[in-house]
Amino acid sequence: MFRQTQRKNLLCLSKQKALKIIDALCLNLYFVLTYFGVVSFMCFAAPLYIQATPFEIKDLHANRIGSYQESYALLIGVYDYTGYWPDLENVPGDIQRIEATLMQEHFHLNRLINPTGDVLKKQIQSFFQKQGQNPNDRILLFFSGHGYTNQKNKKAYLIPTDAPNPIAKTSQLMETALCVSDIIKWAEKLPSRHVLLLFDSCFSNSVFNRRAKTTLPNDISSVTLMPVQQFIVAGIDGNKLPKESLFVDAFVKAIGGQADLNDDQYVTATELSIFSNEMIINSGYDQTPRYGKLSGMGDFVFQVSSNGQLRQEKISDKFEAYLSVSANNSAEVYLNGWNIGKTPLEKFPVTPDKYRLWVKQKDFLPYSIWLDVKYHYHYSLDAIMNRVKIPKSMIFIHTQPDTASVEIKNMAKNFYQGIPLESGSYDIEVKARGYEPHYQRVDVNGNEDVYLDVRLDKMPEISQELENSIGMKFILIYPDNYMMGSPDAEKERDADETLHRVTITRPYYLGQTEVTQGQWKKVMGDNPSFFWNCGSDCPVENVSYETSLLFIDKLNKLESTDTYRLPTEAEWEFSCRAGTQTQLYSGIMSVNAKGNSPELDEVGWYINNNCIEYATRWPNNDYECISRGTHPVALKKPNAWNLFDMHGNVYEWCMDIYHKDAYQKHAEKDPIYMEEGPGYVVRGGSWTHYPRLARSANRDYFLENKASNYIGLRLVKEP
Repeated sequence: MFRQTQRKNLLCLSKQKALKIIDALCLNLYFVLTYFGVVSFMCFAAPLYIQATPFEIKDLHANRIGSYQESYALLIGVYDYTGYWPDLENVPGDIQRIEATLMQEHFHLNRLINPTGDVLKKQIQSFFQKQGQNPNDRILLFFSGHGYTNQKNKKAYLIPTDAPNPIAKTSQLMETALCVSDIIKWAEKLPSRHVLLLFDSCFSNSVFNRRAKTTLPNDISSVTLMPVQQFIVAGIDGNKLPKESLFVDAFVKAIGGQADLNDDQYVTATELSIFSNEMIINSGYDQTPRYGKLSGMGDFVFQVSSNGQLRQEKISDKFEAYLSVSANNSAEVYLNGWNIGKTPLEKFPVTPDKYRLWVKQKDFLPYSIWLDVKYHYHYSLDAIMNRVKIPKSMIFIHTQPDTASVEIKNMAKNFYQGIPLESGSYDIEVKARGYEPHYQRVDVNGNEDVYLDVRLDKMPEISQELENSIGMKFILIYPDNYMMGSPDAEKERDADETLHRVTITRPYYLGQTEVTQGQWKKVMGDNPSFFWNCGSDCPVENVSYETSLLFIDKLNKLESTDTYRLPTEAEWEFSCRAGTQTQLYSGIMSVNAKGNSPELDEVGWYINNNCIEYATRWPNNDYECISRGTHPVALKKPNAWNLFDMHGNVYEWCMDIYHKDAYQKHAEKDPIYMEEGPGYVVRGGSWTHYPRLARSANRDYFLENKASNYIGLRLVKEP
């Protein structure tokens, strides 16, 4: 029986071997020509003898919603530059890692190594023309090599092996390099429904300037199968990439299942983008990814599969080679589409060749790997078969108002419409500013989707904004709970920012801006500001904690009230975040090698973006600004609650005494720390400090009698 199976298998595979020999001859010819400098590229189609493997896509209820007929990838690696550009030693290994990952994803692979400019353009066009014509196919392009941005025309280019110096020979470079815009135009014309462009390079382009939202994508559905062209760029112009590619490492881990953010057994390009972005941003390197959709509403899909470990051992047996396969569950084993038995499969004889090995079993995710079998080796594969997850129920919650937020309290993931839930009970919280929160327990049975309609009741009428007698504007802040501090993964966080839940139980008004010099002068009659010539709309500074309390006391007497005070540290951070959990209220913050943060530039003044004309010149200045100082309030983008300058301009005093362990002593509701400490808390960073100090969670302190030209205040007014 064993011998008959072997003879049948070898007979079937021998017909395919002739094609393999032709491929080998062509490949050998390539190496010979490359050695003599005749060609500088390699491009070969996926072997014809590998059976096509349609990739079915199913929803959470295991219903088939569509499929990919074929999957094609062009992997381009440029590392051996002949002129101005330095060589990239990591590229060959990166190409191999990407190739190995895509082999398990049913892709037919094409390589293009060290192409000249002409070859790069022709081969990409040829790849798109030949492989991108079926609407049911998915097309992936991966480029690893130098990128370049022309600052005059603002266009991005892929740098081939023969590209000249971009400064000395700009016009020649434009003719040699490949403009990314051309690739985008070619991709947009493809009939293929799903196209993904991956660039492990650093450059900028108008289509890459704005990152997509980092919200969790919906589960696989019919919308996913709609047409789409997507891109991911490893970094922007000016980033200095590490020797080992963070992007490739993120890609391999993502497709291996770590980016399955909504646990539906698929990794979409959106999930890949979010995962890669978080992994790269938090790596500590100066690298800012960009990603998004060029067109369309769908999403490129990868399938999470089972995994395995392959070992090979040199043997002295006279037979050519053997294959053994084991698995944690009984499974069928296939070589190039032919069933050769079940696991455990012991020492199955195989002839030296290149094979596609599959391990499959009903109700389990398949495992696949390429085997390059050599003479006198024993190949042993241990497959870990992961069971197909049981279909889950999806929950949809319609709220009134429709701007209300929804949170599943006993679930780690953020809510989104259609989020999958296993059987069990879930605590739902629905809330919106100006409305009473709604709490409800929902039972899910795992077989039926859940639909809820929640209508919130309005809180008692209260002014959303108010203005006092000296022109201070205040914004109503509604009570709620939030996570105060920063997560362990936040870049450049401090040890005193322990993440913990805090509940604000009472509404309060917070100054829309920092107290200005003009407002201070109306109350106190003087202007203590160092930057007095900035103007009356600039924040008052050079005020101590003690002086701030005197100002508040006089303001209360002026308006015959006792409702003005400094914010607590918990109130300040709650107001700053305005519902966010990122470094800035506008999102994730990145910092380049020069200390500049494009995200912080949008919302605040800090040390590298606050050039002024009225201040004295700073000697031995290390920054682009010759002189620096404060700016008028409300010039930058406000947060979601319409508060300005919560990041930068001047530090703001809080009521709390500072202690590095204050968060461990916080009450859950309305916490304030007033025990022993070295000084009083200040928040928000300033015009003379680095970006990290402007983060929402950053804490600092000064003595109560400390006055400085970078410390001001913002007031709370109680209703």
